[in-house]
Amino acid sequence: MESMLGILSSLPRRQRVLIIAIAFIPMTLVTLCCAPALIVLPFFPGGVDRTRTLIAALVTWSRTILLGSLDGHHSARNARRPN
Repeated sequence: MESMLGILSSLPRRQRVLIIAIAFIPMTLVTLCCAPALIVLPFFPGGVDRTRTLIAALVTWSRTILLGSLDGHHSARNARRPN
């Protein structure tokens, strides 16, 4: 019975890891698809600004995935904490 309790207590951590892994699959695909543009864009007029915008978007999406998974984890932890 103790092993079952151990599995249940570690379930939120495992869910978080699984959600992040699943969310990063499309993020990785988008990043790989943007790689040719990131290589070529700086050589075109105005391309540096567009490259910076694209990189900023990729960074924002990555942070959203990571921090979004933390919000649920921390709110669940705070909900269990006695006042």
